Amino acid sequence: MTRAGIYGELMKLHRVSLAFEGPQSSEGATPNPFLDYRLDVTFSHPESGKTLVVPGYYAADGSAGETSAKSGNIWRVHFSPPETGVWEWKARFVTGKNVAVEGEDPNAAGYCFAKPGEIHVVYLREAIPRDLFPADGIYDIRWFDPRNGGDLQVGSVKEMAGGIGSSLGSPPSDPDKDWVVLVRKL
Repeated sequence: MTRAGIYGELMKLHRVSLAFEGPQSSEGATPNPFLDYRLDVTFSHPESGKTLVVPGYYAADGSAGETSAKSGNIWRVHFSPPETGVWEWKARFVTGKNVAVEGEDPNAAGYCFAKPGEIHVVYLREAIPRDLFPADGIYDIRWFDPRNGGDLQVGSVKEMAGGIGSSLGSPPSDPDKDWVVLVRKL
């Protein structure tokens, strides 16, 4: 990745876009620009200590919505800063088979479905400690064993506060196995 252009209003909760010049690609190329490349930009706010990782995407020529371009070398990420002040950023660009959807380690990847502020369902292929950033409030945490079924169970953390990065804790047993975590607002 080379040069980054920064566009948008530099204000709290207003969208800011970063556009990077990266490898030339096209919609039908191999490697596939939607699956085999991954752009993650880590935004850090030194004053509050917040750090957020935002995934980017292949944007063809950077104006494909207007030009219908199917090829180009522009990669983009959008960020809406939740705090005022100075934000620092660092881009990371990797390539590999299905790295955009599986991550760099497909065995550690997970999935999350959510109705933000109300409920999150998180599937973890391996229940290593993870943080979740739900909206403000108090959330109940329950674990489901997809291998054996049964009732929802309590893990090492029963409740968590929203609005900050909070740990989901550990499952009731077998942390090296896959689990589903249900996080509900109380």
